[in-house]
Amino acid sequence: MAGGYFSQDDGGEELLELENRIVTQRAQNEQLQQKLEATTAEMDSAKEACLAGAEAARVQMGRMREELKLLQSYQDAFRQQMLEADEEQSSTAPLQWQSPATEEDRSRRETMQLEARSLRYELSKWRHQVEVLEASRPQQDKEIGRLKAELTHAHDVLESTRHAVRHLEVERIGDEGHEPRSLNSSGAKGADASGAGLGSIEAVAERRIREMHEGRGAELQSKSKRLGNVLAAQKLLIHRLQKQLLTEEGSLEQKDARLMGEARLHLRLKVALRQRSDDVVVDTVMGKIANKQRDVVINKAISAAKGPQAALEPIGISPDGGGPVRSASLPHIAG
Repeated sequence: MAGGYFSQDDGGEELLELENRIVTQRAQNEQLQQKLEATTAEMDSAKEACLAGAEAARVQMGRMREELKLLQSYQDAFRQQMLEADEEQSSTAPLQWQSPATEEDRSRRETMQLEARSLRYELSKWRHQVEVLEASRPQQDKEIGRLKAELTHAHDVLESTRHAVRHLEVERIGDEGHEPRSLNSSGAKGADASGAGLGSIEAVAERRIREMHEGRGAELQSKSKRLGNVLAAQKLLIHRLQKQLLTEEGSLEQKDARLMGEARLHLRLKVALRQRSDDVVVDTVMGKIANKQRDVVINKAISAAKGPQAALEPIGISPDGGGPVRSASLPHIAG
């Protein structure tokens, strides 16, 4: 460039620099588009995961409601059965000695009462858990609605960003078509001014677009991260509830087994005690009968040994028939 004229070498260098700048800007636009696609995919996956977590939570709550209804029906049936058993027991007259079947029924009834008490405790605990979940459900629905609104807003931002990128590409294509003619028809001074102005405008536009894309990308990443945290918290809550349910079921089975074992032991002890008392009563009665029979045998033996005189003495008749005499006392024979 000399004497105010624009040389061909300077125009070629300026054109080459402009082409390099356009290539660089195109590469940056492609990178931004890739970032937008990656952010969109991540946002879609976070949305699907959030919806899946919410659906799993709803299914879990439905299953817990069904279990609660089943426990309530079982409790009502058991309560009705216990009332009928109490009415039957009150209608029958009390017996002094109960049969083993009655004792077994009583032991079974006590076992069922313990089981009903434990089931009532479990029912109250699950009812409280369901109430807590029902209380937290509006907040979860509100959070899901807010996240859906944020997702819609992010989608709108993404669409506007895509439109901005397309508009920028159209402007770049238009600049590529008009720039060589302006360089060939203008003078050196006008070319320098237009080149400087175009470069500054492109730099400012590029910087603003890049800052806008980076800010929106960071915002989308933060939102997707928050959605991922919400999903992880819901999964952790579901896992903890399932683990707690399994633990409670195991402890309930252990309690049932222990109660059944104690009931069987109690029944065996009652049966053994009853048999022992019956044996004692039988031994006592049979001992008295044996003593009476032994006394009768001994008296007969004494009477047979003394003869007719000994046979008459107990009724007060004298041997010579003279009248009643005082009967002599028999000697006591031990053993």
